[in-house]
Amino acid sequence: PDHRALLDRLRERRKLPQQMNYQGWRDAELAYYRSELNEVVEDLWNLPDGRIVKVTRQRHPLGGIMTAFEDITEKISREAQFNTQINVQKATLNNLAEAVAVFSADGTLRLHNKAFEELWRIAPARLAGPSARSAAFPIHALGVGAHDLTLRISVGAGEAQDVVTIPALLQGHDLEVQIAALGPPIFV
Repeated sequence: PDHRALLDRLRERRKLPQQMNYQGWRDAELAYYRSELNEVVEDLWNLPDGRIVKVTRQRHPLGGIMTAFEDITEKISREAQFNTQINVQKATLNNLAEAVAVFSADGTLRLHNKAFEELWRIAPARLAGPSARSAAFPIHALGVGAHDLTLRISVGAGEAQDVVTIPALLQGHDLEVQIAALGPPIFV
């Protein structure tokens, strides 16, 4: 069958996305044959059976079009589950009184709570985006000198616990920082 007949058959079998104006949609699909553009065009098709298909089209220089179909239902589902998990973690962190920060293996700040921002006096905008790794602990910006820091690091459970104390910042209170082994040590 030709492309038009194939689209019509798929529609009859409810294998295409629902369209208010099917004929207009089909004509737009077939217009790629006449298009002068040689760029890649991508769409997402939400099929009646619940699947999500990524459709990639490109006009071939010798005529015709190349169309690739990829079922991305599982990928979209995993991304939605991941985003839900992140949102639950953020909500949990924001309800803690303790300052909490989670870093990825490459040292990028992934999650933190409001208490963390307040403790370190860092504007939320400085903790967002690609600069989060370098902005995580700008000790020099806090006016705290190296003589105010005591640093001991614990590598694993059961080993000696190490503590960071910053007396000048905390006005006589001790701050204990526990760092999970998510990757190599990062010194900022």
